[in-house]
Amino acid sequence: MRVRFSYSRRPVYLRCLSLVFLALLTGLSGCSEEPTELTHIAPDGISLLVEADLPYGTDSASVAAAVYDDGEPTPMTGGDLLRAQSDSETVFLSNDELSDNFYAAALNVPNPDAEGSILVDIIHDAQASRSDRWYPTDKALVDPGPGSAVGYSALLTLPEAPQIITPQSGLSYSQRSDEFTLEWLGAPADSLTLVSRVSCASTEGDSLGWVRSQDIDDDQSLTLSIADLIPQDGVIETTGTLSNLVTGFLQVLIDVALISVTLGLYEPDSVDLSDFTLDSCDIGISLVRKLNGELDEDVSDGSAVGSRSDSLTLEYRP
Repeated sequence: MRVRFSYSRRPVYLRCLSLVFLALLTGLSGCSEEPTELTHIAPDGISLLVEADLPYGTDSASVAAAVYDDGEPTPMTGGDLLRAQSDSETVFLSNDELSDNFYAAALNVPNPDAEGSILVDIIHDAQASRSDRWYPTDKALVDPGPGSAVGYSALLTLPEAPQIITPQSGLSYSQRSDEFTLEWLGAPADSLTLVSRVSCASTEGDSLGWVRSQDIDDDQSLTLSIADLIPQDGVIETTGTLSNLVTGFLQVLIDVALISVTLGLYEPDSVDLSDFTLDSCDIGISLVRKLNGELDEDVSDGSAVGSRSDSLTLEYRP
């Protein structure tokens, strides 16, 4: 099977040339921050976006969640907490600094083939919510009581991991026409996503990068060329390619700013490769096998996805 990424070739120029990764646009002076629409968010009631990913060869799953009430972001306030549970561990998800309603945590899942379920729910525990504060946790404080999202939950099931067997990580390529065959193992689930992340240095002294994702057939083989990931010219549009909830965050983990991009809080820009002569590039490739989970029957809308992933890195040195 062969799949090629499509790229626009219309003349669109970068507003910010000095980039490390496109996701960092949200934190650079002079760059735009454009909110984009989120899918699976109902205008009424509670919506939950939940994903858990366990990389192949590890026992630590990344769990992430966002909560919305009547279409608006809903942070956990007072004694409200987002809790994740496996058969081995219970953890509370922590809030990042970029979005009031984005929460994440690492959860131990030592035997995913036997205990492949993760429960994420919203509880009210005023004592536990103060456990990381500077003041004594037994100090009497006013508790506003449970918020509107308390009691809702999502159950995630982890699929079999897509173990990558070729190519070998660390291989270097010198021509855009160079091809390689990506091969992997494991039984198919609901979908398989190819996530590519590229960071390049140009001869002009600029750094640039982009992250893209695309669903592919889970038939254990895919032929790609370096040009599929790094075209010679044209505009690389990243808008909408990371819409599958938090897949980019869970696989890429480049920078905390990327969280905002993957959850759709900001719209990524475009990279016009015609403006650069690339000196070297590092390419990260991840396969993410996803299995749809179950949302509480009272949840108005949302998404619950359990995933397993495997990754490798390649080099492009023209």
